[in-house]
Amino acid sequence: MARCPNCQKNNLAGRTICYACGTALQNNNPIESVEEDLPATICSACGLLNPPRTFFCENCGNQLGVRDECS
Repeated sequence: MARCPNCQKNNLAGRTICYACGTALQNNNPIESVEEDLPATICSACGLLNPPRTFFCENCGNQLGVRDECS
């Protein structure tokens, strides 16, 4: 797992795009867990099943939904 260098959100290992802000990940800052309390989202562009609260596809960077500015 990796922490985004831009927004500091936790991302799953092997992902190249931050689920929250769309920043490219370096995967060099390991973390222990990712919240999984909401349904996953399927990317309409590439079909990847993304974890809950994902705003950008972790494979292709496609925007998945409207961002909640309060989080």
